Amino acid sequence: MMIFPYHRDLDILLKYKEMLKDRKIVNILSFPEDQERLEKLKEKYKINKEYEETANELLVLNPEEGVIFEKYKEKLEELKKQGIPLWYLKTQNENRIKNVHFYNEDIYKKRRYSVPVPIIAILGQGINCSKFETLLMTNQIIEKMGYKSLVVSSNELGGLFEFYSYPDSLSKLNVSLEDKIFSMNHYIYDLYMEEKPDLILLEIPGGIMKMGEKGENHFSEYTHVISNALDIDSGIMNLYYTKSYEESYLNNIRQYCFYKYGIEIEMLLSARQRTEYNMGSESWDYFFLDELFLKRLQNEDGKEQSIPNIIEVDSCVLKIQKIIEEFINIYERI
Repeated sequence: MMIFPYHRDLDILLKYKEMLKDRKIVNILSFPEDQERLEKLKEKYKINKEYEETANELLVLNPEEGVIFEKYKEKLEELKKQGIPLWYLKTQNENRIKNVHFYNEDIYKKRRYSVPVPIIAILGQGINCSKFETLLMTNQIIEKMGYKSLVVSSNELGGLFEFYSYPDSLSKLNVSLEDKIFSMNHYIYDLYMEEKPDLILLEIPGGIMKMGEKGENHFSEYTHVISNALDIDSGIMNLYYTKSYEESYLNNIRQYCFYKYGIEIEMLLSARQRTEYNMGSESWDYFFLDELFLKRLQNEDGKEQSIPNIIEVDSCVLKIQKIIEEFINIYERI
């Protein structure tokens, strides 16, 4: 398949492309201003354009913030004329784009039961916090350990890996908080009954807390709903990148998650992104740091971090394996 347009998470998608189910990425299309970034990605992950003629579908991603929608729509019309089927993972307004197909449109019945397998949650301080990359890494470890996982992702790219998305009720304005909690519980239990996994892996949307006075993070409603709907056994927390973390700060994060959400944070990770408050726009800016830049920062600092960075794969893998083994063993004894 081919992909359009450029997306910040393409680097992560290509890093884990071997996990894609029955699909191979043969080219990435985008706007002229994205070509330099695309060429670097294609070279890094050996995406060879000569196989483009074998593509039997074009995956269309939502445009990133700042892309003019009319420009995006015109490019789609141009691509449709080439006769390649267009596939869409998820859209905020399906009526804006016609003649596309959709992944993950299943409807589930409501029931209420406890879920008798370990549940691991991937959490973050906010959006753009490496949660999807942590999810992919964790699921890859689970598969290599020989366990079957049920994965629910808040990232639209999750559909490519046959991950489930969250139910619509989670974000509907006309659904009460109580109904959202019940609906979430029923949804996960129904998936469990259908899939019979060894454990469940959840990527929690949004962030766990407010970021200053202007960063509400939806008042952490998603984390509140999901943690009340399910008994989460373990949490892996992604923190925005900074050169050093005070141990008292890390302990406060652990205690906050435990007392507010009942989630025991077993692992803390430093994300690829850092954030900075913009006084002019009165909003938070997010800076996406590539692997080479992060390694250079670490070498300049020379100090060992109190928590691993997401790029330190070996260290992360060992810690995540230990978490999985611990909870699988606990549930096997029950």
